[in-house]
Amino acid sequence: MQKPLIPALFICLLFAFGCGKSTDDQPENADTWVVSLLEFENVDKDLTDSTSLFTGYEFEFNADNTIAIINPNGIAQEGKWENPSSAVYEIVVAKPVPPVVYLQGTWEVVEHSSDVLELKVTIDDPVNVFAKSRRVKFIKL
Repeated sequence: MQKPLIPALFICLLFAFGCGKSTDDQPENADTWVVSLLEFENVDKDLTDSTSLFTGYEFEFNADNTIAIINPNGIAQEGKWENPSSAVYEIVVAKPVPPVVYLQGTWEVVEHSSDVLELKVTIDDPVNVFAKSRRVKFIKL
């Protein structure tokens, strides 16, 4: 009677320990993020959802404070990020091209967790006096 029990235990162990997902191909600090919200607010408090500008873009916030911005064609643009305080987040990209230019600057942190980064910036633009603020939300894939 014990002979059928041994193969059954072997199969149970195989399912319990043999079906894990491999993470060998991705370092721990190379998390991929996407923009789930990009919103502009004007002086009348009307909101414009411009999230679609970042469709297909991926962002890697690296531990060395660099950011890799990969466009839908696979071309990467490098930048830097800094979180000098829990209330402020800075993103700098040399020679940013649209739509990446909308991410430049010093942002107020609205939400920051291991899988969400939501930022807001007040716009002080003498040319575009109707723009009031911009909000962006990154989520980790």
